[in-house]
Amino acid sequence: MGIRARSLGLAAGWLLVHAAVAAAAAAADGIAPLRRNLYPPVNVDGRLGEWRDHPTSVELPAAGRAGRPTKLWLATWSRGLTLAGRVHAAEARFEGSAESLHAGDHVVLRIALVDALDLPPIGFGSHHGEVRFASEDDCADPPSRSFPLAGPAIRHHCRSWVAGQRRHRERLARLYQRRWILGPALGASDPGLVLEDVASPAFAGLDLHAREQLAALRPAGRPRMAVHADPDDPGAYGFEILVPWNALPPADALDLARLHLSLEVHAGHAGGEPEPPPLPAARPEAWTAWRLEVPRRHRLGACGAPLRGLDPYRRWRPAHYRPAGEAAGGRLDEAFVIANDAAGYRDAPQGASPIIHVTRFFAAALGEGEAVCGPGLALLRGGERFAIALPGPGPGDPEMGSWIPEELEARREGDRWLVKLGPRVASASWFGTGQCGACPRATLRILAIDPAGAVETWLDVDRVIDLSSLVDLDLHLSEDWRRLDHYERVPDEGDGALRWLRTSRCREEAGFEPCGAAERRAPPHRVLPPLEGG
Repeated sequence: MGIRARSLGLAAGWLLVHAAVAAAAAAADGIAPLRRNLYPPVNVDGRLGEWRDHPTSVELPAAGRAGRPTKLWLATWSRGLTLAGRVHAAEARFEGSAESLHAGDHVVLRIALVDALDLPPIGFGSHHGEVRFASEDDCADPPSRSFPLAGPAIRHHCRSWVAGQRRHRERLARLYQRRWILGPALGASDPGLVLEDVASPAFAGLDLHAREQLAALRPAGRPRMAVHADPDDPGAYGFEILVPWNALPPADALDLARLHLSLEVHAGHAGGEPEPPPLPAARPEAWTAWRLEVPRRHRLGACGAPLRGLDPYRRWRPAHYRPAGEAAGGRLDEAFVIANDAAGYRDAPQGASPIIHVTRFFAAALGEGEAVCGPGLALLRGGERFAIALPGPGPGDPEMGSWIPEELEARREGDRWLVKLGPRVASASWFGTGQCGACPRATLRILAIDPAGAVETWLDVDRVIDLSSLVDLDLHLSEDWRRLDHYERVPDEGDGALRWLRTSRCREEAGFEPCGAAERRAPPHRVLPPLEGG
């Protein structure tokens, strides 16, 4: 067989290799095994020598003009998922541009990692709670008293919005799948031809605001395919495809142990018109599920947090993630929750339903193999993660979801760990609602963790700038964390003029105690941004 790369000749007929054929029947649990490479890493060049001594993952009767069974191997290694196949065809022809890709031989590969996408009901949220719509009819009879729909114009907008969310959800489901059409690379420096025609058009079809809200789902990375004529059979050729881990769609289990996959090999057809991409299956388990004999393991944050994230109401929910690339070694720093959007004082439908809410995980090193991590404060010690229970709004202190790495520091003193949170400034309430809800809120905490993991709060500063009794403040903590100078700008009780007051607290054996009388003194420099007028 001659492989005519980028030729102008026509090849008739088509060849189909489909992993959704009942290949899984050989597995006891109905899931086909996805083998792990035990040989040196694959050189993706289309040569199948390194595969021949290993069992074929799938051996299917070839369709169309092919006269021999087609062999397909699948394996995993550090760089990603690898597929290799041996195709029998009288002649193969590969085109040189994306526009003519379908006119030549090409491979169609589909992958999904989530069985079925579980979306919340259509709706939105405010500081009052969530409003959900079973259908457009709910716009005439709102399911929540906190959602007043007065007037026909608002109700018409509501009905249009609910209908639009169905189209949005179709696009969102496509972002959880990949369908690549592949042409081969012609050399080590040639990236080959790759067209992704399910997730990429879906993302491009979102409006600008939805693209910003779903940015973490934007398709990234690309597979690479190479082909080579079989030296032992002039009527066959081999292909190899490498799919980098970070090119895969989102996953819902940290140990990536199974996936849904289908693969088709097509010969070129006259005209080169692309076959219309099928709509993504509502439940990808209609494709064959493949089991990874050695799972691709991911670790969420330095302390190995469970796969969960925070929704708009700071509640922990099961989460998804994008698989990490080879360089990250399976380490993840963020996960996301699918939930409806929420904002303070929202009393009409707007935006997209649902969106994703990203939770970023951060850590401060304590020593060799030791760290303190957030959000959901935890301690890493001896390779194990220990949750730290804090007094606050809920288990694991969900407000920690809004902290950033620079605001978390830790150090060891004797047999204790000291953890500093802040100083930082946020709004008085999460949604900025209520009396002074949008006012600046300054916080600083120092926690002491004993060898048994028990937590004590040694310092807890939490002040709201309400402009009536407190206009501005600044917090100066000494480098050794033993003295806090607390500066407040307040109205003078006599003439009402604004004056700075300084009070000091010093660390004793187990906490901070007052160690200085109030003085009229302004801070020598700013640690927190000026908060006056906030």
